[in-house]
Amino acid sequence: MDEVERMEEELGRMRPAGLRGELIGRVALEVEERMTFGDRVLAAWTGVGVLAACVIVGVAVGQMAAVPRAGAGAGMAARQNMAAEVERMLAAR
Repeated sequence: MDEVERMEEELGRMRPAGLRGELIGRVALEVEERMTFGDRVLAAWTGVGVLAACVIVGVAVGQMAAVPRAGAGAGMAARQNMAAEVERMLAAR
């Protein structure tokens, strides 16, 4: 076992201690106090942009699912349409 594998195994056995609620509250309060109005606006518009991207991807995936794939069924229908067109052209002569 090389040094990297030993370190990975040791890190895998470690279990970090949980954070106290008091520490989480202090960090949240400090972050909240440091956020300026511009920071809040930037965070809000970033969230709006993420939401818009999700909507765009959802619409695109929905439209792609509605389009029939070029499989055996679609190819067969295309050949039948072409055969019918050729027959019409020959009959018109």
